[in-house]
Amino acid sequence: MRDLVLILLCALLASCATEKRFRENMDSWIGASRGGLIRNMGVPDKSVVDGDTEYFVYKRFDQRYIAPTPTTYIPVDYGYGNKFTSVIPGTPGGMRTDWCDMTFTIRGDRVTAWSAKGNDCRD
Repeated sequence: MRDLVLILLCALLASCATEKRFRENMDSWIGASRGGLIRNMGVPDKSVVDGDTEYFVYKRFDQRYIAPTPTTYIPVDYGYGNKFTSVIPGTPGGMRTDWCDMTFTIRGDRVTAWSAKGNDCRD
């Protein structure tokens, strides 16, 4: 049981680390030139101009198949003739979609802000 708690804690910390790295990476673009952003990130998937402000949107999208897991049957014997089977239901397979929309705000040819939304906004 202690090992399971340790594994879950490590997974949680790793998740936080990748989100922190993502934020640090995005923060590093503040002050960068419009051209530098395009050179490094590529042509944006969408751009919007509103007065003297331009918004670049980069979309990251990944779809993959998650394999099903089988139902597990575990025989349990409590002694004195008390036997039963513990059932751990399996999960159905299916498609998983991970995405992240990253928006950069550009004013005066410089990146001034960023935002991100989605379930996969991490490095």
